[in-house]
Amino acid sequence: MYLKDNIDSLPVTLQGIHDGDGLIKRRRLFGDRSRLPVKVEFWELDVGVSEGGHTHDGDMALEEIYCFQEGEGVMWVADENVPVRAGDVVMVPEGVHHGFRNTGSIPLKLLIMWGTPQDDVSG
Repeated sequence: MYLKDNIDSLPVTLQGIHDGDGLIKRRRLFGDRSRLPVKVEFWELDVGVSEGGHTHDGDMALEEIYCFQEGEGVMWVADENVPVRAGDVVMVPEGVHHGFRNTGSIPLKLLIMWGTPQDDVSG
């Protein structure tokens, strides 16, 4: 058995995230049907929209992976501004301040994955 979805057919949630500017279009991949210990969503940010700066640590510790699919932006990770565009992948470990903004002229599209980091990464 397998499950198949089309990104465009998934329900869209519009949400401002971490006090960023504007609303991010979020589509959760496989919703509650996946049993993996991570969440996976497809995000789309219109020009100028941002995910506000934030940190995941303590009881809310998360590791996040951002896979940029289309468009351009800037991501701030710790004290560094990192230009991002289609094909770039950024991992943000727990406890690191981060956020990003669409600085391009078209929507910024990305796949984002997050979950609680594990002590053993050997596989």
